[in-house]
Amino acid sequence: MEENWRPIVGFEGLYQVSNLGRVQSANRYARIRGGGKRFIKPTPLKHWISNSGYQMVQLSVENHVTKHYVHRLVAMAFVANPDQLLEVNHINSDKEHNQDFNLEWVSRQGNEDHKVAAGRTHRGMANKQTKLTDQEVIEIRSLLAVGEPQASIARKFGVAQATICRINTGNTWRAAITPQALTSL
Repeated sequence: MEENWRPIVGFEGLYQVSNLGRVQSANRYARIRGGGKRFIKPTPLKHWISNSGYQMVQLSVENHVTKHYVHRLVAMAFVANPDQLLEVNHINSDKEHNQDFNLEWVSRQGNEDHKVAAGRTHRGMANKQTKLTDQEVIEIRSLLAVGEPQASIARKFGVAQATICRINTGNTWRAAITPQALTSL
């Protein structure tokens, strides 16, 4: 595959990113002491792995240094985003494969759904940190349906009221059976 280079958005004339996930400084002239200029050849930037497992680079403009995810730089330069989605997904789930053909723009929900489908995150009882069972969540939903206050439900099950609120709004435990579905079985 041929490597193509494009300017990094916001750093045009200073840095470039390739469709294969490499980042380098651009051909440019830099000022030196005494008012002169010198030519700077493209230099590959060192990548490092963030705590979340993604490759990162540092870019600087006039001594202001910023850190950037390599996969986002590649996607902004090479992957079409007609729906103006905000997140970049690695199609093969490998965070170190930052080639343009392995990246796609997705919504937050689409990114979460991809993680679940790829087995990189667990929901409901499959999550080792959960304090509730599916049956308890069904009971919580039943209590909410009859008007039981969230605070008293939280005390009964030993969880925070915010947890009960998230169950009530569907932000967590969406996969658990609802009381209505349980009565129809």
